[in-house]
Amino acid sequence: MRIGIKQKNIQQNIRLSLIALLTILLIISLSFTYVLYQQPTTAQQTITSTQYNQNAIFTYQAHLHDNTIYNTNILQPGQGHIFTRLTDTIDISLTYKITADTHFTHTGSYTLIAQLITDIWTKTYELIPTTTFTTNTTPTIFQTSTSINYTHYNDIVTHYNDETGVNANDPTLLIKCNINTHLTFPTNTTIESFSPTLTIPLEQNIIEITGDLYQNKPGIIQQTTTYTRQDVIDQRTIWLITTFLTAFLLALLYIFTQSIPQPTTTHEKQIAKLNKKYGEWIIHTQNPPNTLNKKTIHINSMEDLTKISEDIGKPILHYELNTPKSPQDIYYLIDNDVQYEYILDMHSQTKPKSTLLEKLTK
Repeated sequence: MRIGIKQKNIQQNIRLSLIALLTILLIISLSFTYVLYQQPTTAQQTITSTQYNQNAIFTYQAHLHDNTIYNTNILQPGQGHIFTRLTDTIDISLTYKITADTHFTHTGSYTLIAQLITDIWTKTYELIPTTTFTTNTTPTIFQTSTSINYTHYNDIVTHYNDETGVNANDPTLLIKCNINTHLTFPTNTTIESFSPTLTIPLEQNIIEITGDLYQNKPGIIQQTTTYTRQDVIDQRTIWLITTFLTAFLLALLYIFTQSIPQPTTTHEKQIAKLNKKYGEWIIHTQNPPNTLNKKTIHINSMEDLTKISEDIGKPILHYELNTPKSPQDIYYLIDNDVQYEYILDMHSQTKPKSTLLEKLTK
């Protein structure tokens, strides 16, 4: 019993069960709280802030000698085969364009080259030297063109074959535009390279220009941002409240309650039954009743004793007398020089010789 604190009696098994349940809940909430406080409340994510696309559009036309097959000296793509014997030159032009979903500035350079490739050697020829450009417009556009003499490159292959004494196989002419760009966006900058290419096999009777006339290269600008993990913050709050609330309830249970043993004997069960039914009138005491100079009136039942307590407005005192044979419980109340008592003796309960009414009328 703690001084100054009125404790409520609770059956021992019920109180222990509540303590165990709250303790387990406290351990669980502490564990979740600890784990959540180990997790960061911020995280990083990479997002695409800008998308852009580089496009290269090739066009060409073959300039023909006077001939009787075509009624023209200029042959466009799709208008017929380009016969080597009928072809003078092939004009190739390139239009470059870059678009983006945000405003940007664009600084770059390009070089147009011809690469003569075989299975054993490669030669590179500069068709247009490095040219720079700068623009703030969207999309960025530049155009360049060159003229290809197919017979000239065939002659180069023949010359190297004669010079080396080895016939190179699969001679191919690549028309390539090497583009290097520096893009500046509001959030970032990037350097890109793009090399659109057309392929022209050599030593053929019919000139075949292969490769897509429309070529593109997409790109993205990624940005890393920091964001707040609100889910972690919310869960921290929930489990912290749960921890404090559980600890508070556990403390209240310890401070304001006390265990009473679970009745096991018939006597204990009878005492528990009386305490449950008449507990609000009963005060438990360690002092035996003092019958000196008092008239003692024995009461037949606890119910009668309770009625007297209500009538005179005094509490019922309970004293447990431990006898060698069996415990004896005395419930009594004192009204001046009269003591009313009810004795609970599980071994032998002797009825008073006179009834309550007789005692009161004497």
